[in-house]
Amino acid sequence: MDYKKVCYIISVQEKYGGLKTFNLGLVNAIAENINKTKGEFFLIVNEKYKKEFSEIPFVKIIYFKMHRLIFENLYLFSHLKRISPDLTIFPNNRVPFFFNHKSTSVIIHDLQFWRYPQNYSNFKYYFRKIALNNAILKSNKIFSISTFTKNELVKYGCEKKIKVINEGFNDEIKPIKPEIRDSIKKIKNYNFFFYIGSKSKHKNLINLIKAFTIFNDNKKFHLVLAGAQTNNKRRYLKAIENSSQKDWIIDLNQVNDSEKSFLFKNCFSFVFPSIYEGFGLPVLEAWHYEKLIIASNTGNLKYLCKEAGLLVGSSYLEILEGLNSAFHNSEEHKIFIVAGKKKLEKFTWLNTASLILQGI
Repeated sequence: MDYKKVCYIISVQEKYGGLKTFNLGLVNAIAENINKTKGEFFLIVNEKYKKEFSEIPFVKIIYFKMHRLIFENLYLFSHLKRISPDLTIFPNNRVPFFFNHKSTSVIIHDLQFWRYPQNYSNFKYYFRKIALNNAILKSNKIFSISTFTKNELVKYGCEKKIKVINEGFNDEIKPIKPEIRDSIKKIKNYNFFFYIGSKSKHKNLINLIKAFTIFNDNKKFHLVLAGAQTNNKRRYLKAIENSSQKDWIIDLNQVNDSEKSFLFKNCFSFVFPSIYEGFGLPVLEAWHYEKLIIASNTGNLKYLCKEAGLLVGSSYLEILEGLNSAFHNSEEHKIFIVAGKKKLEKFTWLNTASLILQGI
């Protein structure tokens, strides 16, 4: 079954980050696919994200201003009744609690709360558990962003059919091209390892900082860490402060798309020590910029980076081995860069959109 009338709901996303990249890439690709088949594509989006989505072609956009919970649970159904879509996509693990429509589908990114409940307060753990159960119950179609996440859902107890769609990459999808701050431009003059993502506990940055502290003795490298702070902020900042190499660690908050590209282009290597990823979108970006990836041999990363990245354990000593190997064996590791560039070819947003529009 090919869907001819599709509705995509964006109620919340970060100003910068993985979910924004995911939504921009997938919405553009679905719009292009739907246009080719003479179908209709509707985007219902919070007005605060108007700037990001207003210039996408082949899409009919409906904006809402009120709080997302009020809109989703009281007004969304009336919009869908008027549109009458074949498929309604909720792209971020959740479906509104007081909502039910025959076209409902959900995209599941990961089950981190279930695998690592110790990283969550009781309230956040049970809220995510109830939200996921509700999404599974309400959805007639369930999509996962990797085979790894599909297997996690099955282990969790999901008995419905799940379709793997993967994530994609398209460097051309950047409707807004902001300026690069001068403080970031000067980083080009350094040799540096680069990380981008949240500063959450599961990202394993404290072990990365420990590893870098030992590695950087007399090497004059920098470690650039970009991404939003989380409730792990105190431990993370303390790890930097306690490092003898703290003057060589550059802690950035969120960076815009231009700055992210700049940092990828100029880094020595991309380091991704996360102990749990449902997919690992920054890996695709690192492949695009032909950078060696040092990644943890856990979660989906061990599948995604297989033979196309330097896989290491998640302890600081194992990460240290990876940093040293990247430094001393740069020529030997070029095989990983070539393999990554080749592997990247199959991860496109158009492929992701096609898999969704083909149904289950």
